[in-house]
Amino acid sequence: MELMPGDGRIRGALERARSRARESGRPALAVFRLSAPSRFDPLALFDRAARRGAPRFAAFQPTENRSLVAVGGALELKGPSGAAGPAAWAPAVREAWSRIQAEPGARPLLLGGFAFEPRGDSGRGADWREFGNGRLTLPELLFEEDAEERRLTAAAQVAPDRDLKELERRLCARIRNWFADAPAGPGLGGALRSSPPPGELAERYALKAREMIGAIRAGGARKVVLADCETVGLDGGESVGSLLAALRAAHPRCLSFACGFGEATLVGSTPERVVRLEGERVRAEALAGTAARDDDPDRDALEAIRLRSSEKDLAEHAFVVEAVAATLSEACSEVEIPSQPGLRRTGNAQHLNTEISGRVRSGLHLLELLERLHPSPAVAGTPRPEALELIRKHESFDRGWYAGTVGWLEPSGGGEFHAALRCALLRGRAAQLFAGAGLVADSKPELEAAETRLKLQVMRDALERACAG
Repeated sequence: MELMPGDGRIRGALERARSRARESGRPALAVFRLSAPSRFDPLALFDRAARRGAPRFAAFQPTENRSLVAVGGALELKGPSGAAGPAAWAPAVREAWSRIQAEPGARPLLLGGFAFEPRGDSGRGADWREFGNGRLTLPELLFEEDAEERRLTAAAQVAPDRDLKELERRLCARIRNWFADAPAGPGLGGALRSSPPPGELAERYALKAREMIGAIRAGGARKVVLADCETVGLDGGESVGSLLAALRAAHPRCLSFACGFGEATLVGSTPERVVRLEGERVRAEALAGTAARDDDPDRDALEAIRLRSSEKDLAEHAFVVEAVAATLSEACSEVEIPSQPGLRRTGNAQHLNTEISGRVRSGLHLLELLERLHPSPAVAGTPRPEALELIRKHESFDRGWYAGTVGWLEPSGGGEFHAALRCALLRGRAAQLFAGAGLVADSKPELEAAETRLKLQVMRDALERACAG
C-alpha cells in the first residue's frame, strides 16, 4: 500500500487529535479516512490478523450489499468487572465517543459482542477466556464496502505530549504492514472428525430434551431453548476467510460473521437480528419456529405450509413476539406489530419471523435496549429467570458468546446487534459447533434433536466446503 510519512491527511488528523487531547488532558483518538487499495482481499486481511492474534471482526450482509472487515485495536473496551450485562457498558461507550476526533468522511465504529449470559470474573469457561462477558473494539483499520462505495478508515490514540513525527512513522508502517504480502497460513484442508459421532450426539440431545420437557410440564417454564455442542477436529489449520466465504455463499439472507481475539475465533451465519437503532427508529426481530428446506420446490412449499399451521411452532413463535413487543412497548412511544408472522428462508431451514418496530424514547442507549431484549425467548426461553435456571442445570457446557450477540455501535447512537447463532468457536485444529431448539410442553424429543442436527449442519457443511476448497 502506498502510504508514507508526510501524507497531509494523516499528519493533519494527528495534529487535530493532539490538540483535542491537550484540551481534555487525556488521550484522544484520531480517526481518518484513507484510500482503499484497488485490489485486495478483505478475507485475507482477516486471516492475517488471526495469525497475529490481533482483534478482528468481519460481517457480511449480502441482502444489503454490505461487507465489513476490521483488524487491530486502537481502543479496546472490556467493560466493568463482575457479571455485568451490555447496559453497564454504556458509560464507557459514551466516554470513548467523547475522545474521538473524526475527520470528514471517516466512519468510526465500535465492534464486538456480548456473552449469552454474563458471569462473574472467575465464572467464564476456559474456551471463552479471550472473549469474557463482552468486548468492544475501535479497530486500527476498518474496511467497508456497500453498493455505493468502498471505505477504509484508520484510527490511532494520540496522547497530549505525543511526538507526532514518530507516531506518524509508526502508524504508516503498521498500516502498510496490514496490506503486505505474506505467505498464506495453513488452510482448513482434510476431513472433519466429530467426537462423539453425530448419532450419539442426537441420542444424547433427545435424552436431555426429554428431561427438559418434563421440567416444563412440571411448571418450571413455558419454553426453554436447549443447546448442544459438537466438537470437530480439523486436519488443517485455521483459515476463517475460507469458512466465511463458504457461509456467505450458502446463506445470502443471513449475517455471516466472525469475531476473534488471540487464538480463538467465533464464526457463524445467523438469521436473527436482535435490534437495530437508526435515529429514533428501533427494529427488533422475533424469530422462532423452524422447518427444513427442500430442494424440490413442491416439498419445500409443503414444509412452509406445515410450519405456518403448526400449533407447536406458532406457540413457540408467539412467546418471542410477546416478549419483544412488551419490551419495546416500555421503551417506545409507539410500536408496530404485524398481525401474522412471515417466513425467513435460509440455506437449509425456514423460520417464522416477525419484525417489530417502534419509536424509541429519547435518551435510551442502544446497549440498554439490547439488555432488555436479550436473551429473548428465541435463545433462552420464557419466563427468562426460570428458563436460564433450567439451562444452567441441564446444559453441560458454557455457551460463552454462542446465543449471545455480535454487532456494532455508531457515534450517533445507532447500530445493530445480531444473535450469534449457527456458529462455531475455532481454536487451532478444533472447532466447537453450537445449535439449539426451543422446547415447549408438547415438544417431541426426537424431532427437537433432528432440528438441532439440522442447525448444526450449517457449520458442518461450511467447514466441509472450506476443507475441500
